[in-house]
Amino acid sequence: MKKVIPKRHQVETYRKFHDAEDLRSIGMATQIQEQREKNAILDSFEDGVEQGIKQGVEQRKKR
Repeated sequence: MKKVIPKRHQVETYRKFHDAEDLRSIGMATQIQEQREKNAILDSFEDGVEQGIKQGVEQRKKR
């Protein structure tokens, strides 16, 4: 059986590719987290608007 020893440029190419994959996954994770935070803020804002409307309606009924 013949052993295949990768050449230096092949090893360097693999390392660059591997580093790029790590950076891409970190970037994607960051974007996903930002979207989750943004959606949570929007959801809480919408909930706050609904609660404010309900409170306003209840206060009008009491008058």
